[in-house]
Amino acid sequence: MLLVIEWVSDQFDERYGGQLQTGLTWVTTVVPLAFMLGLGGSIALLQYKYRKTRLARGVAVGCAALIITVMSLLPLKWVIPTAAESSPIMIDPAGGARIVSVDAENPERGHFTSHITLAVREMPDKAVIRPDLLHVEVELPGTGVIKPKSVDLVSEDNGSARLNLVWTAAAYNRIAHSPVRMRVSLNYSLFTPVGDTVLPPNTPTAIPDVGRCVSEGWPQQRVITCRSPLRWSRYLVSTSFGRDRLFFPRPTYSPLPAELAIDPLVTQSVWQSGPEQAPWPSTIHVSTLRPSAYHQNFVIDGVRLDGR
Repeated sequence: MLLVIEWVSDQFDERYGGQLQTGLTWVTTVVPLAFMLGLGGSIALLQYKYRKTRLARGVAVGCAALIITVMSLLPLKWVIPTAAESSPIMIDPAGGARIVSVDAENPERGHFTSHITLAVREMPDKAVIRPDLLHVEVELPGTGVIKPKSVDLVSEDNGSARLNLVWTAAAYNRIAHSPVRMRVSLNYSLFTPVGDTVLPPNTPTAIPDVGRCVSEGWPQQRVITCRSPLRWSRYLVSTSFGRDRLFFPRPTYSPLPAELAIDPLVTQSVWQSGPEQAPWPSTIHVSTLRPSAYHQNFVIDGVRLDGR
């Protein structure tokens, strides 16, 4: 059964190849685990209380088939929370969509990455976007639809977002040298600041909605460590080293009250290195950003993926 669950999780990841972001990866663990716990209880009851070995084997086979079916057909939109109100921001491809660079990734495998900058309207100060489910299709007349090998979207501090598309060599050569139409479907979380706490050096400090954090420093490195009880914060946590802004791992939409781990304290860290002579700031700020989930479809017209 464990082999079946591992295979199903791999197939689920492959099905959404590069589109599934970290906010939803809990699905590949929680859903199979729920089936496994139910199966274990059923088999124990049938086998040891009622001595129905043949029926227990049938239940095991049926449960394996059910896991495969559910994970193959499960629409991710069922597990993506979406706010009822419209998004306060708008990703506007008409307001400056442009290729900023194209580079080779793993040249021996023939992968190429296109980086597209998109304007973001009405972006709140210090807010960030993180994709949950990102689907991109490129339309070419007479050639059908071509999809990238993997996709990602990163918000920038200058009120824009960068769409990163990884292509196989075969796909890139078919679409890169003429203007194309690109359809994008984006489920995303908009994280907006709700709190800011000053973190004195070497002093464990309580951070609301996070836990306890401590800043430790060495001549060439500064480390911020935060510990949360049972599960990591449901908020996005960032810290600032002077002008640099670093982010802790993003939260997930998992409905479980605790992480699937033995240690009841979940520990996360970020660090920054610098020249030995550079003074570290005496205090560091730790900010919490509340997530709100939204969805937007948009079309990018007439873009050349080779950047010309």
